[in-house]
Amino acid sequence: MKKFLTFVFLLAFALNGLAQSNDEKKNKDGEKPSIKFFEFTYDFGTIREEEGKVSHVFEFENDGNVDLILSNVRASCGCTTPQWSREPIAPGEKGSIKVQYNAAGRPGPFTKSITITSNAPRKTLIIKGNVTPKGKKLEEIYSIVKGDIRFKTENVNLGSTTFGEKKVAKLPLANVGLNPVKIEFLKLPKHVTLKNPNIEIAPKTTTQIEFVYDTKLKNDWGTIAEDLEFVTIVNEKRSTKQSFRVILSVYEKFTKEQKEKAPVLDVLGVVDFGELKIGKKKTIKLDIANKGLSQLIFHKASFKDNPKGVSVKIPSKLNVGKSSKMKIVIDAKALSEQSFNRTIVLITNDPLSPQKTINVRGNFVK
Repeated sequence: MKKFLTFVFLLAFALNGLAQSNDEKKNKDGEKPSIKFFEFTYDFGTIREEEGKVSHVFEFENDGNVDLILSNVRASCGCTTPQWSREPIAPGEKGSIKVQYNAAGRPGPFTKSITITSNAPRKTLIIKGNVTPKGKKLEEIYSIVKGDIRFKTENVNLGSTTFGEKKVAKLPLANVGLNPVKIEFLKLPKHVTLKNPNIEIAPKTTTQIEFVYDTKLKNDWGTIAEDLEFVTIVNEKRSTKQSFRVILSVYEKFTKEQKEKAPVLDVLGVVDFGELKIGKKKTIKLDIANKGLSQLIFHKASFKDNPKGVSVKIPSKLNVGKSSKMKIVIDAKALSEQSFNRTIVLITNDPLSPQKTINVRGNFVK
């Protein structure tokens, strides 16, 4: 009996060693896939039970260095149906998971999870929303009034995207009146293209505004929020100017090679300028350096919310091993508060920290 137990122990030890050897072989040279989602949660907002099935597409990218393979995508209940990319996804390539929720017979709030199993670490997505029972009036579902039409929400959130991408957006709206309503947009920026420019909504019906947002033409970085303006027209009578807001975050897409030879931004995260007399101006010079392996590019440097009386200047580029100065100007003439606490946002091509924030603080005295 003792010999038999010894044999079992030695066999288990050998098998464990073989498994470890295989794992090491699989992972040699750091080869592994990685699944990067651009969003993990989607809120459908308020939907009507009679709308039935609604869907949303979660996009992801393989930011590893071997093929990514999704073996299973499982929802937490039968009311949620996922469809996903079945083919192997090469490094740097994108895939998608379409998640469908059936609102029929399910009034009330819902939160559902979707578990993604692949040859990368497991991920979980969330969908949520609120289903209004059948028979609820359009006025209750589309509660935000804009001229002669109604919206479910005032904002269109496009989420995070990479510079150069075109994002397609849809904004639901309703006409609860007795006459057809036309929508006319005012001075649309060149980076926004309407897919349905001649919108006319029949009485007691719904539709949606569809447009494409071109981040390359916008040529801005970080968090962007801008208003698109329009008027409604009923029987030749125009409403006052209305608007809804488009929100998105734009960053650089990094290749495998860029990550391996990345620049590294080195800068303090907090600046305290002490006291500044009211009516005076102060320039702060802050050291910045590139401690990485390639050129550091500054896409954007600005104070958050762009308050009056402050500005920031920074070089457009920093070569490897080089340093420079960031110039921060505080003009107490244009500022009314006694204490100052603002944030500078830097957008760079440093993949480990594409958005860096610097807190600037101090006090104004007589």
